[in-house]
Order: sequence, then structure tokens, then C-alpha cells
Amino acid sequence: MDKKLVWFYGRLLKPYLGYKSKYKRISIPPKDHQSKLDWHLALFRLHSGIGCMIDHTGFSKKYGDGLDIDVIVHKSPDIYKKEWSLERGALLDQDFNGMINRRADAAYDQAERENLDTIMLSYGGGVDSCTLLAAMLQHPKANRYIKENKLIIRTTLYAKREDPLVWDRLVKMNLPMEFHNYDDLLNDQRRWLFVTGDVEPVWGSAFVTLPETHLDKKDLFAGDWRLLEPWFLDKDPGGLAWEYFRDLQATAPFEIKTCFQAWWWFEWCTNTQCYMFRISGYSHYPIISPDVAYPGKKVFWFLANTDMFDHGAYVTANRLIPEDMSLLKIHSLKYLADWMGWSEFRPKPKIFSQAVIPKHIGKLRIWNDLSWDNNEDLLDV
Repeated sequence: MDKKLVWFYGRLLKPYLGYKSKYKRISIPPKDHQSKLDWHLALFRLHSGIGCMIDHTGFSKKYGDGLDIDVIVHKSPDIYKKEWSLERGALLDQDFNGMINRRADAAYDQAERENLDTIMLSYGGGVDSCTLLAAMLQHPKANRYIKENKLIIRTTLYAKREDPLVWDRLVKMNLPMEFHNYDDLLNDQRRWLFVTGDVEPVWGSAFVTLPETHLDKKDLFAGDWRLLEPWFLDKDPGGLAWEYFRDLQATAPFEIKTCFQAWWWFEWCTNTQCYMFRISGYSHYPIISPDVAYPGKKVFWFLANTDMFDHGAYVTANRLIPEDMSLLKIHSLKYLADWMGWSEFRPKPKIFSQAVIPKHIGKLRIWNDLSWDNNEDLLDV
């Protein structure tokens, strides 16, 4: 197997843009070698985020993506969607609660199949983690784990601020709670299954709010997607990011018309693989286990499922998501309301959610043989 990168700490791109390195001063390669990073640098100018962006469609290779990255999401059908069906998405829209409950079935089945007797639920207080919490806690198999104190809430100091009502219910249930960070998780000797809501934007994400300095709020959702061009050119004056973003829209599973739809497809194409290695990359644990890095063993990505993806495409294509960030995941909000016993669903503004989970950057580059290093030079392969 040729050794190739599969993940890197996104802020390794900063020195190539003239910023000082946080770790040590690296020797910047000549410009002709830096050109291999053109696509990555253009996208980094948009968000300056921690996560790396890897185009799993291969489309970025036409736009200055010269990094030799092994796109392994293709080998993980649970978190990769090759064929889309809006027709199936429409059927699932009529059975949203059933779709969510089947994901809980699959999580408990995975724990039993892998002989994992402790289930840890990641709860940051956001809509996604509230959804998995409701599904897992009302499942018939939950009682056995609860009685044995083996259904554990992995949470943060800020989860109560995100959703005080859900937090209070957890406290009343007297469930074990542990403050979550990835170092502690990977050092935990129990036979655990970690259930997380992390995945790419099934129903869209707050990423769509980035251009709000250039657009009316109503246009962030319903405006023609070409209205995003001034913001792109402001962030990346060379125009490469916009050229890629513009041309990418023609590859979507439906005709892109609005800003929200365009962002949904953009994130879908570039964010998947980053999530796969979040646990391993944001910890100092020295060994990267395939049981943690890949689906099906010790980690269960609750939203990573072809049914979820078809449903997300359907509601995005048909503009069934309200044009209000606090109602972005309205189907999940209704599901949560049913579990909480509310007469109607409640808006859920996003505060920080999983962004406040401690992320100790212990690895800078991860390879497809699951080795890793702390070499800052992305071009040193």
C-alpha cells in the first residue's frame, strides 16, 4: 500500500499564507512547490478552521489540489453516499421518527455484535446530540444498560447552557455523566461504544452563516446561490475558491438554486473525511486503532447512514427547511419534543455545542496505514 495522507491539522496551512506557526518556524518550500496547496489555501481563506478539507469527489484536482491524499471514505459506505435517491428521501420524510429509531436499533446491535458492554453518548447540547440522546434513551434496550450504570453521558461544562431543559431531564434520570475529551475516551479501559452526532451536514449547518456580512439574512437561505460570489472574492481575491465552488454545483444530485443548497453540497463534498479522524487527531493517545478510525466497531456515527443522506438531500432540494437558523433541523426538533413531552417543538439557537469539547491537538498528520507524525510541512512526503 502506498503511504498517503488521510488527515492533517487544518491550521498547518497558515504558514503558507504568511502567518506565524504555532509550533515552530518551518522552512516554506519554493512557490512552485507550494502550488500543490493552491486549492487548500483558497478554501482555508474562507473559514480558517481547524479541520482539513478533503474533496472526496476528486473534483478539486482540477483546481490546484496537488496533495496526494488517500480518499478512504469511499471504502466506508456508512458514511459515504455514491448514489442518491430523492424519491427514497421523500418516503423517509413521512417516517422520520422511524428512521431515527432504526439508527438507535443499529447502535445497540453494534454494541452487542462487538461485545461492548458500555455505551457512551456524546452530548454537547446541540440538536444532533439531543436527537441521538432521545433515540438511545427511549430505546427498549436502554433499560438494561441504565440499570447496570453502563449507559454514560459524555458531556461538557457548557451543555447545560445549550439546552437547560434537556440537561435537567438527564439530571433527574440520574444517569452517569462524565466530562468528555478524546484523550480520556481513548485511555478508557472499559469495553465501550461511543455514539456521536458528528458527521457532515446531513440537513445543512451553521457554515451557511459565514457570508452574512455580504448578504441579507433572507438571502442566506433563499437567495440565488450566485449571490455568494462577492463574499468568495472578498475572502479569496484570486478567485480559485469561487471558481471551484461555482463549478462544483453542477455535480450535485439535484439542481442547485439557493445559497443554502449550494453550501449544503459544498460541505458534503469536502467535510466527510475530516470527521472520521477527529477522535484520533485531537488526542495524544499514541496508537490510532482502526476500530476507532473506521465505522462499525467502537464508534457509531449516528447520522452517518444512507437513509439520513437521502432524507437530507430531499428536504434540501425541496426547501423544506425553515429559513431560520434556530429551526434548521426542524425534523429533529419535533422528534426531541415528542421525547420531552412538549406540546410543540421549540426553536434551538446554536451556541457552541460540540465546538467546546476539548481538542488537544496531538497529531498533525495521519497516514492511510494509521501511522502519524508531527511534521508541519504538508509537502514533506
